[in-house]
Amino acid sequence: MRAFLALALLAGVLSSSAAAVSISWTGYGNDNQWTTSVNWYPAQVPGMNDDVTIDSGSVIVTIATGVQSLGMGNSFTAPANLTIFNTFFVGSGGMTVQGNGNLFIAGGNSQVSGSGPIQVAGAVYFQAGTIGGSWTINSRAVLDAGNANEKALVGAGVNMGGSMKLGGVLVLNQSSVLTVTGTVTASTDVFIQAQDTTTVLFDASQGTFNYCCGDLSVQAPVKLGTFGFTSGNITLYNTIKFHSVINVPSGSYVTSLGNADVTFAAGVTGAGIVSASSHTTTFNGVNMTGTLNAVAGGVIFGGQSGNSVGTLSFGGAQVQTSSAVSASQLNLISGMVGGAGAVTATNVLLNSQGFDLGNQLTVTGTMTAMKSNLVWQTEGNLEIAAGATLKVMAALSLTGPAYLNGGVNNKGTIDAQASLTSQNINIAGTGKIQVATTASVNNAKLTQGEIALSRGGVANGGNTIVNVAKVTAPAEVKATLGPYKLTCKLECDNINTAGQAPAETFSFIGA
Repeated sequence: MRAFLALALLAGVLSSSAAAVSISWTGYGNDNQWTTSVNWYPAQVPGMNDDVTIDSGSVIVTIATGVQSLGMGNSFTAPANLTIFNTFFVGSGGMTVQGNGNLFIAGGNSQVSGSGPIQVAGAVYFQAGTIGGSWTINSRAVLDAGNANEKALVGAGVNMGGSMKLGGVLVLNQSSVLTVTGTVTASTDVFIQAQDTTTVLFDASQGTFNYCCGDLSVQAPVKLGTFGFTSGNITLYNTIKFHSVINVPSGSYVTSLGNADVTFAAGVTGAGIVSASSHTTTFNGVNMTGTLNAVAGGVIFGGQSGNSVGTLSFGGAQVQTSSAVSASQLNLISGMVGGAGAVTATNVLLNSQGFDLGNQLTVTGTMTAMKSNLVWQTEGNLEIAAGATLKVMAALSLTGPAYLNGGVNNKGTIDAQASLTSQNINIAGTGKIQVATTASVNNAKLTQGEIALSRGGVANGGNTIVNVAKVTAPAEVKATLGPYKLTCKLECDNINTAGQAPAETFSFIGA
């Protein structure tokens, strides 16, 4: 704000000087300095009311100054180079940088703006400082802002139709808008920021943005059209929508953070890492061999063809699936999952003190449960597929509201090497439960092909409908089913409650 207040004050002071003069650069002083009068024809230093032409030559501005209009780069035989280290204001006549013109905004104190249009057909080297006003970079022009310095747009409207190099820190303030219809290329660290509360925008929705090799940090509103991501890392702090497929290469990551609403409208591919930690992150068609972490906020999986991930971790997010999701490795750490789209995983690690299951989860390989609490929502259902195993390595509690329709559909094996407790959760299917310590099922239905008890293993519960084809043990099975007690050598067959009445208590002990 203070920078352009200074420009306005400068314009007011200079406008009260002598009448306008047309002044051209000659360079006869041989020192390249704007302030040397002999470098100009007529021999006077230009002022705010003057119309200035620099056909060719090198000019350096080290003082705060301005002109009514400026044209440069008109010569076909030699370039015109204007290097600005201080405040430079162009009046209503505007600035035109022709094809053989090069404008260098070269220092942290450089401030280039105008009340008239700034038209560029040549090149602008935005090395540091501030620009404002209305800029047009035409389709054959170059805007080079590729170094590591901080560059600011303050009250600026920039239409970038040519090629742009981007690097370092780009700050958008005072309602600045950078509109890209050409191509932006960045091959180093880039930070796109907004530092005030005005509405600013980096709009590349009609252009191409190619990024590689560094850290890209988006901390201002950005719109993207075609986005090419070769390598590096991307951190998204602000709302953004990717309209093209984003390939995240091995060794690269993409992270959403804070209040951002991030949408991968065309999906994500690659062997890298994607972490969702923002307000909402939406994936429409993931096809990754890499890792996707749903860490915080709302995470939505859509896409007509479903979603496939190498390693998928639910670590605190509220996950909704509107289409199917599959993973080679699924880690359930915290948070919840729900929605119409089923989740299928080859291997699952459950290590949570409270993960909420609200949709269909199918395990086709091995599910390993550490000390955990798996909580059922109304639509929750866990299926252990034929040939698959749920290994209970530390105490596992299955809980949920009473009278659930879903529960556990065990077609494979539940291997309870540590205590397993099921409260209100039905355990159904034709599979097998192996009990080395204790498995307890209460207020539910227990239907299995076999319960295999180790010596000293106990399967018990209460208020439960029991229908088990056989209960086996190394020597004998001691069974209690309501008021009935029996002892069977090696196995008891067809253990079930009469009709569908729940047993107040039941107990099977292996000996």
